[in-house]
Amino acid sequence: MYNINLIPKSLKEKLEMQKILTKVNKFLVIVFVFCVFYYGVLYASFYYLDKHYQEISVTYNDLSKDAKNYTNTIADINEKITYIKGIQKDNFNLSRVLQDFATIDNPSIKLDQISIDTERKLINISGEAKTREMLLIYQDNLESIPYLSDVNLPISSLVEKNDIKFNLNITFKLDEFAKN
Repeated sequence: MYNINLIPKSLKEKLEMQKILTKVNKFLVIVFVFCVFYYGVLYASFYYLDKHYQEISVTYNDLSKDAKNYTNTIADINEKITYIKGIQKDNFNLSRVLQDFATIDNPSIKLDQISIDTERKLINISGEAKTREMLLIYQDNLESIPYLSDVNLPISSLVEKNDIKFNLNITFKLDEFAKN
């Protein structure tokens, strides 16, 4: 079989060029379709992420407000706890003090008044003793209580031998009291 070429060379080149252009056009159409598809996917992703970002922002802002409220509440509670600790630190059981005074009670000593100043940590006892010796024994007994110190008995209270009116000033050691 013989191949007869009846198409002129210029037309052949033109046809060849059209084939190449058709292939290039198909390629460009495919690239364009791919770009449109890729842009659509990116835009949908952006829209989806933006929507969730806004939701997360709102949630974060709500959580931040809640966290501030919780922080303020915790600070208030800590202040109250500190205040209560301060009260408990300065507070002590007066019945225990009175019980200790009762154990060293002497029938020849009559107490008229016991005043306790918790702020200055002072105790003032006033009363009447039948004899000077009993008053000195009572002073020694008070000094034997571990959380009491500086039991001061004015010298003027020791001038009389009998029926002595006295006024004792005692320093209260709160730290020692808390240990016992």
